[in-house]
Amino acid sequence: MIKIYIKNVKNGVLDTKFGNGNLGKKYPNSVSFPLKWDKIKAAKSYAVTLIDYEATGELGFVFIHWIAANIKKNKLKWDDSFARPEKMYQFENSMTKHATNYLLDEFYREHPDGVYFGPLPPLKDHNYRLEVFALDVENIIPEDLKNKRLFYDDFLELIKNHVLDYGITSFLYRSHGKMENNLLSKKSISKSELNAPLPKNQENFFLDFQPINFSSEALLPRENDYHVLDLDFLGKQGASPFFSARNFDLKIYSESEKIKEYVLIITSFAETNSLGVGLNSWVRVGIIKEENDYKTELKPGKNPYDLFESEYPILNSFGLFCAGSIAQKLGLDSEEKFEFIKSKYGLIYLSGLTSGQGKYQLEIFGLNSQINWSEIARNLDRPLNSFDVLQTIKSKVIGYNRTFFKLI
Repeated sequence: MIKIYIKNVKNGVLDTKFGNGNLGKKYPNSVSFPLKWDKIKAAKSYAVTLIDYEATGELGFVFIHWIAANIKKNKLKWDDSFARPEKMYQFENSMTKHATNYLLDEFYREHPDGVYFGPLPPLKDHNYRLEVFALDVENIIPEDLKNKRLFYDDFLELIKNHVLDYGITSFLYRSHGKMENNLLSKKSISKSELNAPLPKNQENFFLDFQPINFSSEALLPRENDYHVLDLDFLGKQGASPFFSARNFDLKIYSESEKIKEYVLIITSFAETNSLGVGLNSWVRVGIIKEENDYKTELKPGKNPYDLFESEYPILNSFGLFCAGSIAQKLGLDSEEKFEFIKSKYGLIYLSGLTSGQGKYQLEIFGLNSQINWSEIARNLDRPLNSFDVLQTIKSKVIGYNRTFFKLI
């Protein structure tokens, strides 16, 4: 795994100047931070992504801040994204105005296309995930696509079969926002408070990357391609205008005696070209790994109406803030159409929004302790969402696996 170094991250916190609209003469929030990573001998280029998976808590969706590829060296300098764009190819992020049914129309602020957009957590501090991919090609953009707007889903397709190695790091970025008279405004907080170090035991989201493997009869392997979801798991939901998947089987394997619980998260990037953002499809917590048990097995739903109901229901994107906007894009009268999936298994095909070749990300997190999710829900006194889950498992993750799959 590639090791990543960000000098402006101190004690787990990114310097506040690289977000919150602080830097950038014409376009605030456009100055990227310097970073470097271990050089991979066989790599011909590198790619970098910066994603806020915790934006679901306030916005309901996953926010993509930066995607840069065709980077020839194992480092980037201050403001390379905006000041020296010739050093890389940059994809559209979630500030794009080129998504066909852009979900952020009402929030859009002027920003240059396809460059770094710094962290801007509205009300709560967020953990951001930065990944570096070492690739075996110099240029991942084919000639017929070089003049097209490309998104994260396209990025995943273009790096397929070219990743030699990759690395993940994370950092906290603090919010300076507050709600005042139902409007978002700045709260009074000093730079030193925004940059205050985290306790040593809370600096890192990932403590370790102990191997976790999995298998599923529903995820069909394809040569030189991502897995494909067996269409038996995709069915029409009665009179609803979309198709919904039933949760598939999953066998999780780990020899680690330190892993005590698993958390699963499915994120859909199949709508990035239309909505500009990722959608949280399913979160499942409380999957206990029994001591000395190598295999943990999850059963599939029996039919398209057998949507998994957890003892600890977690709201997905269809039960959060963005659900009304998604319903509007679909021409539905309200988000009530999503009622049957909003706290269950929400992998659905949205006509006109979802790309059939679009990618879904399945993540398996192995935790070093069991979490009392019922107590957390009681203390918050509201339904949990993926923001709550990610904040809770931070600094408890010691095992990890991530794969992508498609519907067709």
